[in-house]
Amino acid sequence: MGLVGALFIIFPRPILSFFTPDPVVINLALLPLIILGAVQVFDGLGTVLAQCLEGAGATHWVMWAELLIYWFFLLPLSYLLTIKLGWGLAGTWASVGLTMVIYALVMIARFNGKSWQKIRV
Repeated sequence: MGLVGALFIIFPRPILSFFTPDPVVINLALLPLIILGAVQVFDGLGTVLAQCLEGAGATHWVMWAELLIYWFFLLPLSYLLTIKLGWGLAGTWASVGLTMVIYALVMIARFNGKSWQKIRV
């Protein structure tokens, strides 16, 4: 994930050009791709740890964590950055990136807590 993220940051224009020749679309997508590149490690880490927790039987905990993170962080952050602060498309993707970081940190905290090791299914 880190390598892919680095490629998103270093080569955003060639990557986007693979999907569309339209320079307007490419210019609009540059910053969102760079933002996503910066948080790829967090996205991968959060996803892997969530799946580990689910595999150990903490399915309800992961479900509630995701629900709360998306409703109480992603949606308000999107509104704040996109509309209130006027960041537009960059604000939307910045809120997604920040939410990925928060999600990863929550999953790391739960995984390091080791209480998941005592779950009985």
